[in-house]
Amino acid sequence: MAKPKLRFPEFTDEWEETVLEKKAYIYDGTHQTPQYVSKGVKFVSVENIHDIYNTDKFISEEAYERYKIKPQVDDILMTRITAGIIGDTAIISKGEPLAYYVSLALIRKRGKTNTNFLAYNINSERFRHELHKRIIHVAFPKKINLGDIGKCKIAFPKEGEQEKIADFLSSVDNIIQVQEEEISTLEEQEKGIMQKLFNREVRFKADDGSAYPEWEEKSFDEIFNIIQNNTFSRDCLNDDTGEVLNIHYGDVLIKYGAFIDVSKEEVPHINDDIQLNKFDEKSFLRSGDIIIADTAEDMTVGKATEICGAIGKKILSGLHTIPCRPKIVFAPKYLGYYINSEKYHNQLMPLIQGIKVSSISKGNISKTVIAYPCMDEQQKIADCLSAYDEAIQIKKDKLEIWKEIKKGLLQQMFV
Repeated sequence: MAKPKLRFPEFTDEWEETVLEKKAYIYDGTHQTPQYVSKGVKFVSVENIHDIYNTDKFISEEAYERYKIKPQVDDILMTRITAGIIGDTAIISKGEPLAYYVSLALIRKRGKTNTNFLAYNINSERFRHELHKRIIHVAFPKKINLGDIGKCKIAFPKEGEQEKIADFLSSVDNIIQVQEEEISTLEEQEKGIMQKLFNREVRFKADDGSAYPEWEEKSFDEIFNIIQNNTFSRDCLNDDTGEVLNIHYGDVLIKYGAFIDVSKEEVPHINDDIQLNKFDEKSFLRSGDIIIADTAEDMTVGKATEICGAIGKKILSGLHTIPCRPKIVFAPKYLGYYINSEKYHNQLMPLIQGIKVSSISKGNISKTVIAYPCMDEQQKIADCLSAYDEAIQIKKDKLEIWKEIKKGLLQQMFV
């Protein structure tokens, strides 16, 4: 018998230590890849775990009728076969039919167990450790056998404490959801404003109220010189030593936005034992240079990051990137926003090649056109979009704080 570190003062009883199969029934979904139809019963798998009703896959009602165990309200779906996280959960909250794949376990409470409490308990550090001990790590994707899920140790208080914990954590989740919705709203607003600005549907005016000159358009080659990148893989990177920074295509696609202020942010760097004499000074990046990712597993190919800020170290553009240096002076951050805009990406779409992995060549990217207004209007566009980015980042920082709070609560409120 045990007690959690953090609990409501009115509860003093010890928790019952047991195994999950004593508190819930555990099933899995269909083992056969279904025959999809255009309309019917929604079909979900691990990729839908964070929004189980948002799926574009359907099976027929006849196929669904062959399911022995059909999800019902208050059931929990849990990932059990995935390259991601085993143990992620979603609660069935609607009465509509829902079909599910073998990669998900269906957990149905026994007796008066509180479903929300059970879901939070499954997400606690202790239960995740129980899962981890039983995961077949050598398999790809990783998996846990259905029977082993039920053998995981778990602890339960009495009903009243279950309900109080679940309600409290639900209030934290509501705050997190509000933060996520506010971020999504700001991002959609920025996307809409960016589209209007670069389509020239909305124009800034000069400080005296007069109109700015018409935009200019020039070919990519007229605007940029493409400079040498390096092909060092991640195996060559060392985060502890070295004085040469390396920006890899994965950094451009995932880590950075339209620009990176290298005077404030850390980027991976190449170990200092590499032969740098193969690179001349023109190869090292400067403030204002653009790095374009030329390869990706989706249509994010063409995403760019502009180098901004004071550069104290040498920077190279790494594997699968196209580093570009403007031939003319632009307002800081303008090019980063323009090349990441829908307006510019529409030019790239017909030039992108590949099926599983998409890519764009230097030759094809040179066929695109760069549009830009006068320097003052460039700066106003960059300042407008930067203001949105700053507001979004403040929200994201706050969101991370609340996620850390929830993580700490899960560690201390469960045995």
